Amino acid sequence: MTADDIRALTAQLARDPSSLVFLPLAETLRRRGQLESALTVAQQGAARFPEMAGAWDLVARIRSDRGIGGRNGLIGALTRAYFEVTFKAEYEYDYGMRQSMSKVDHLLSPLHLERLFLGRHKYYHFRTWYRDALSNYVQEMLLDPRTLSRPYLQRATVEAMVTGHMKKGENHTGEIHKILSLELIHRLFIDSK
Repeated sequence: MTADDIRALTAQLARDPSSLVFLPLAETLRRRGQLESALTVAQQGAARFPEMAGAWDLVARIRSDRGIGGRNGLIGALTRAYFEVTFKAEYEYDYGMRQSMSKVDHLLSPLHLERLFLGRHKYYHFRTWYRDALSNYVQEMLLDPRTLSRPYLQRATVEAMVTGHMKKGENHTGEIHKILSLELIHRLFIDSK
């Protein structure tokens, strides 16, 4: 739509505030990046038609387009950067940590650096749980003679993986997930028969 179309829709809305013309006007303003004006038009229309789901959907889309907290400028950019960095750092610290960094983290574990990243975006953190709070469970399950005797597992590899994750600061979270799941399924559906 052109600027003339926007002026025409604005004039039509001014003549008849109960008109549904607020929907295409607010959508056009949103697409043109005039988010504050679009939000004002959409909110006023949604207030006049509270039962109209499409109006509230448009308000939500405009708010989403405005970004975190609707902040623009430097504060909005810094807020978005903070959330992006902490989100990526939490993933990297938990699942994605490279073996070399995992060993450094193991050496620094008395400092509890995980408190800087973990819990900002997710509530589960298996790498540190398997190493600390669930270490006895993981060792009991994966180093159990029944588990190590499975024909699809290599005993030395499983032992090295568990020892590496627990004591040497390596990151085998994904592998531990898979073997634990496989062992629990085996015990539940095959051994129980």
